[in-house]
Amino acid sequence: MLEKGEAAANTEASAKAAAESLEKKTSKIFAAVAFYWCISLSITFFNKSLLVSFQYPLFLTWFQLATAMFFVTLFGHLGKSISFFSFIPPFAFNLDVARAVMPLTFCYIGMLSFTNMTLEGVHISFYQILRSLVIPFNIVMSYFMLSIKTSPKALGASFVVVMGFALGSFGEVNFSWSGFVYGIMSSVFLCLYSVYVKKVLPAVGDNTWRLLSYNTL
Repeated sequence: MLEKGEAAANTEASAKAAAESLEKKTSKIFAAVAFYWCISLSITFFNKSLLVSFQYPLFLTWFQLATAMFFVTLFGHLGKSISFFSFIPPFAFNLDVARAVMPLTFCYIGMLSFTNMTLEGVHISFYQILRSLVIPFNIVMSYFMLSIKTSPKALGASFVVVMGFALGSFGEVNFSWSGFVYGIMSSVFLCLYSVYVKKVLPAVGDNTWRLLSYNTL
């Protein structure tokens, strides 16, 4: 009886610990998604406000890449002596790694360039509609490039997204063909980037900060 009681108590404790671990993991995922959503939306509004008066989207893209490279390099150097920045590795250029990352860098620059070019020509509301194409494009590219099949439910949800995109496009008052094409290209490059990341990460030791350094170089 005593052994059974101890076993039941251990099982209950294990179940409680597992529930707490799942709750913490869910909270971290929610916080990460919320943080990404806030930062992404803030950058979108910031870029749009700049492009209203400063109509040079490619120069803006170059400046943002140069700024990112400067801070990543600076924080990597500071990480040698300050533990707060230690998670960012010091930048060290390797030609073989650069060659391996080059296709991803091309996708990264294309994604940022076409995003800013889209924001220059359309309103943010229509920009968000255009970016919804990331979902169906991602399904198609994952299938052809990574041989990943999508469940019927996800395909159905993607079809709904495409229908919403079509309705949103037809209902856009200030429709711009150039902004429309740029938005589609932005979604294509974003999907290509997400697919190539999985292939290229091992070349940089699965370190996203080192990957960012090569992308912005």
